[in-house]
Amino acid sequence: MNEHGTNADPVSNFLRSAAAPGMAGLDAGAGAGRFTRALAEAVTASGSVLALEPDAASAAMIEQNTAGQGAPVRVEQAAAWREPGTAKVSMSGGALVPTVRVDDLVQTLDIARIDNDGTEHVAIQGMERVIARCRPVMLVAFWPRGIQKLGDNPAAVLDYYRELGYDLALLEAPELPRLPAADDLIEAASTAPGGRGWLTLTPSAARRGTLVELRTAAELIERGPAAAAGRLGGAGGRLRVLILRLMRPYTAHQNEVDRHLLDAIEEVRRALLEARGRAEEQRSSQRRGLRSLEQLRAELERVRGAAAELEVIKARLEALEQRRPD
Repeated sequence: MNEHGTNADPVSNFLRSAAAPGMAGLDAGAGAGRFTRALAEAVTASGSVLALEPDAASAAMIEQNTAGQGAPVRVEQAAAWREPGTAKVSMSGGALVPTVRVDDLVQTLDIARIDNDGTEHVAIQGMERVIARCRPVMLVAFWPRGIQKLGDNPAAVLDYYRELGYDLALLEAPELPRLPAADDLIEAASTAPGGRGWLTLTPSAARRGTLVELRTAAELIERGPAAAAGRLGGAGGRLRVLILRLMRPYTAHQNEVDRHLLDAIEEVRRALLEARGRAEEQRSSQRRGLRSLEQLRAELERVRGAAAELEVIKARLEALEQRRPD
């Protein structure tokens, strides 16, 4: 991947300041390993680093450039993406490359650097579960023009990062306010050298992202025992599927996002109504069963009464039989 030179020293400095010994790190779009090495040194031998780089020659250089430098580095010759397979990842050109989903590769993550040359938000779509679990600090390349080449909206991408529960800043624009507007971030990145910059994503103490909460809930449901799903019945299964639908890859086309969410909400509403209808049917069936039971009990009492009368009649007949003269 592209190791663009925009403020390279601030990138290394940020990684060294944000990382700590023992952390688990990720360098997606690692190039020849320049920043992978800085990250490995910062987390020390007690930590770990995963480096993703689809170019074979660059991936081989990562191992050479990081050997004996702090944490052990695991190198995967692939690009971070929303799903495994192949994709055209770089918006600067290039062919299809192998892709992986970070959620499939790591269980814990404390710090990440992501440089997908315009498709960083797509890489993050494949990290949402580990983000929900671990809330890593992330340094993400931001190239508004590249995002537009993909057909997405830079402002919607920034909204997506915020919805994940992060506060945003731009390394190239420290003069911006603490919580800058999307337009200010886009303008600052677009006017930086190369028309791109580096976003710092730090977990927000005040705002836990709604998308993170949805995905965390879905993950808990997905891990739940089958018996629990059985107890929930058909409606519970449908609700689980609907929650998992909200975990589908994000698109920055906001109208599509809104339509998708509204459709999902409507399906949830219908599922709840169906569940309520089935519960009412079950209660009615139970009430009918209780009425039938009461009727059976009454019939049994009548039978018992008739049996008692028969015993009385039998006793009288026996008495008469004994009085009959021989």
